[in-house]
Amino acid sequence: MSFPNYGDLIHVNFRPSHQSDPGEFEDPHPAVVIQYTCDNDRAVVVAPISSRDQQSRSREVKLPGTVDGLDNDSVAILNLITTVSFEGRIRADGDDSASWRLGQVPPRKMEEIQEKLERLFLI
Repeated sequence: MSFPNYGDLIHVNFRPSHQSDPGEFEDPHPAVVIQYTCDNDRAVVVAPISSRDQQSRSREVKLPGTVDGLDNDSVAILNLITTVSFEGRIRADGDDSASWRLGQVPPRKMEEIQEKLERLFLI
């Protein structure tokens, strides 16, 4: 069985919109893995990705539609990073395939994500 790695573009089943609280990301969307510590952890920190136009240059990173797994130009929304369970939210129960892995965010874009996260959270 494979697990997500830093920079992976993955499919995440966020909460359905009718179950989400205001301000939470909702419905199935791609996301970029910001942190995944070890196989025993089973939790993955992700930044959701949306194909909407960029709203905030300080909190979002543009990703071109040419990135494997994206159909359109998109943005990684850094102020909505969240922790999700690998089982159920990313990998469907009983599915040992890596169908949840969509692609890899280019290293240059991951550097941009890290820089913005450091400014956003004053790391």
